[in-house]
Order: sequence, then C-alpha cells, then structure tokens
Amino acid sequence: MYFKDKDQETEERCIADGVIYSIRTNGVLVFIPRFGIKGAAYLKNKDGLVISCGPDSRSEWKPGSLQRFQNKITSTTTGGESITFHLFDHVTVRISVQASRCHSDTIRLEIMSNKPYMIPDSELLHQSSLLLKSDLVKEVTRSVEEAQLAQEVKVNIIQEDFQKYCQTKGRSLYMLLEEIRDLALLDVSNSHGIGNTHLTSIK
Repeated sequence: MYFKDKDQETEERCIADGVIYSIRTNGVLVFIPRFGIKGAAYLKNKDGLVISCGPDSRSEWKPGSLQRFQNKITSTTTGGESITFHLFDHVTVRISVQASRCHSDTIRLEIMSNKPYMIPDSELLHQSSLLLKSDLVKEVTRSVEEAQLAQEVKVNIIQEDFQKYCQTKGRSLYMLLEEIRDLALLDVSNSHGIGNTHLTSIK
C-alpha cells in the first residue's frame, strides 16, 4: 500500500484534508478526496479518552464523553472543553496503515485538527498541474470519441446508401442479364427446334 512505508510523523503526504460524511456513536466516517479513500476516524480511543482540540486546533486525548446527534457529534472533556464535528465538516487527517497478522492491512485515520488541511503552495501548484493535465487528457479523449462516433455515423450512412441504391441496381442488372440470357437460350432452342422440323419435312 502507498502509505505503508511512509513515516506518518514526518511525511507530508500522510496528512490530508478530509470530509466528514457520516456520524457514528464513537467517531465519524471521513472521505479523503485527494486519495479517494474512506475510513473511520475515532473520537474515543481504547483507553476511553475523547478527542479535544485546543486554541491551536490541534487534537489531543482527554477524559470525557461523547454525545451523538443526527448530523453532528460533540466531544466534551471533564474539564468542560467541548468540540463539535458536523456532517460535511472539513478536518485535517493523518493517514497510516494498521498491520494485522490475522487480516490484511487496513487504513487508519486520525483527526489531527478540526480545521481544514492547508496544502503547501508547492504541492498545491503540483496538484493544479496534475488537474490541468487530467482535464487535457479528458478533453483529448472526448474529442477522439466524438471523431470516432462521427466516423461510425458516416460509415453507417454510406452502407445504408449502398444497400439502398448500389445493391438494388446490382440486383436489377443481374436479373436483367439473367432474363436476357434466358431469352437468348430460348431463342436459340426455338430456332434449333424450327430448323430441325424444317429439315425433317424436307427429307
């Protein structure tokens, strides 16, 4: 997997912007558009601590509780600090791979901040370049497909015209030639028959 050999603590590509698309009792489901992956981000860990975000929006684990609503979930610490994650909120997510001996490796998502991830300018420029290339490829592909479709329509029209005119004329000409040949054979047969009768009568 792409993230398996990456250092999640230092590798910038392991940090991305995520969109919350579903609320669960102990966390949220997050979609990461940059990589097209989905996964669960827990708001309560195995030790029973809940997520909390300080003034700098950085997350940390503290004692507390979660309260789930239809379109949001609120994490409240015992110290009174509270943070709410809403449906379709953008959050900063760290991506890592969780290895397992019994099952295949799985993607693990951890919310680092309740704010959207700010992409560095250099990476943003690179993504914009890739986007432009992608748009260009799509445009070229669309143009080729349209040209192929136009060519197929043209070929179909030519084939229809050929069947409508050329083959009909061909059949008519063939039938006409066959009729002429039959008449010629008939005339020859009749002429031979008349000649033989005439010769017989002379004898």
